[in-house]
Amino acid sequence: MKKTGLWLAAAGVCLACLLSVPSFAAEKENYGPAFVDGQPIAELQDENHFVGSTFGDASGAAAKTEKTVKEETKQEETLELVELPTLRAGETPIGELVTEETKNYTRGESLGEFQIVGYYGGGSTFSGAPTQNHHTIAADLSVLPIGTKVLINNTVYTVEDKGSKVKGKMIDVYFDTKEEAVGVTWYGKRYCTVYKAVAKS
Repeated sequence: MKKTGLWLAAAGVCLACLLSVPSFAAEKENYGPAFVDGQPIAELQDENHFVGSTFGDASGAAAKTEKTVKEETKQEETLELVELPTLRAGETPIGELVTEETKNYTRGESLGEFQIVGYYGGGSTFSGAPTQNHHTIAADLSVLPIGTKVLINNTVYTVEDKGSKVKGKMIDVYFDTKEEAVGVTWYGKRYCTVYKAVAKS
């Protein structure tokens, strides 16, 4: 009788042990380890180093990815420079300089071929603004009104003046010296394709 009782007690203990193993395993699976790299999980979660079963701040990673994509897709609009033709002795280049103002614009629609001439003399323009080399042009105001910005080769010019002989598709470019102004037409008529200057967004 005693042997049977002992045997039943031992069997009960063994059975209890077998039943508790899955429960313990489930508990381990649900809660995971108490420490990661020697730090309590609660601290790691507070520092956004441990989220669920992955390391790192998921929302921060998404924000960084979005920022990276925006930076990669946002390409700075740059002006595609025009290669100027080889000049002959005494011939003045037209629109060869990429000014600081030019860097703020891109090439828009073509306004067509314009005859280009040059003038000099300084002073004030029809608009009241002072003449500036690589900036001021005179035009037929019925074609290009005061304030119109155009791109000729690699330079943005502003219509600030008019001339009695500047008619139709003609632009008179201001230069600081007589030699430069005369050099525009030293070998005869000059023509350039003129584009609308579009401000960068």
